[in-house]
Amino acid sequence: TNQRKVYIPNQENFPIVLLSGVLSLENLERVLYLVDNNHHDSGSIKERRRNRSKSAEFSLTEELEQHQLLQNGQVRAIRRSLVAQLDPEGEVYDIIMSNLPTELVMGDSNNNRNDQHFHPYEDGSVVSYRRSHNDFYDEHHDSYDPEETELRNIQRAYTILIYLRTPPGHASVGGTEFTRLNLPNPLSNEDDFNGCLMEMGKGGKGIILKPKAGDVLVWPNFDSEGKPCDDSLHRALSPNNASSRNVLTGDNNDVAKIAINLWFQGQVRKTTSVERIPDISSAISKGAKPLNHCIVHKKKKRNFADL
Repeated sequence: TNQRKVYIPNQENFPIVLLSGVLSLENLERVLYLVDNNHHDSGSIKERRRNRSKSAEFSLTEELEQHQLLQNGQVRAIRRSLVAQLDPEGEVYDIIMSNLPTELVMGDSNNNRNDQHFHPYEDGSVVSYRRSHNDFYDEHHDSYDPEETELRNIQRAYTILIYLRTPPGHASVGGTEFTRLNLPNPLSNEDDFNGCLMEMGKGGKGIILKPKAGDVLVWPNFDSEGKPCDDSLHRALSPNNASSRNVLTGDNNDVAKIAINLWFQGQVRKTTSVERIPDISSAISKGAKPLNHCIVHKKKKRNFADL
């Protein structure tokens, strides 16, 4: 395998792992072809559903806007993008899963639900960010409110983020920012992150990462008590300043960034103290909560042939 694992350095020692070379160019082109077809699917909703029922890779792409109700009664936008749910019976799912490290996806075949390392696949989505709409996703966790875990007893143990299309430019153009982390001071010039761009967030706080297309970021979301790991707070930065040129095809495309999110479950263990997460091997049994008081606006499904 040509995959390489690199731990992203940070002062908090939070385990973010970069997996490079997960998707070959051939696999990447195939996945992007299927995703782009979903964007360009035309016709009425009824026709699209009928045509796609034969071999659906994703749910119909929706334009999703999400807002947060502030204490002063005002509403602020926290998210805007195109979103489609990944079909676990589809080709894209198979390509992704077959190329990820076995230890990250073995929960699919492990039947021992009492095993603390049992992490079955929960859900996945394809998220596309457009330059023209200044698409973004503000600071958030990837998992459930801890109050829900009192009933569910499960969390989203860890996130796998696969970059399919990476916009050109600095890391701040379409990158993923971990807002609570800090870069080592100084960062060694000898550090090799295999083409992943890295820079400090605005105001000297935060770490912005932008992997190459086909590369993957992995991180945990909660501790052993089911409490959110604040260090996992992150946001998707807008690609609004990116070039419109598609690196793979050479075509102009408003969708400058495409990523796939995968989430895997973990059991919430009741303990007397919160464990610090030492590394990714134990980190993959952790999760966190999303923003509260959110209002989700799903715009009607439409023809994305103009993208």
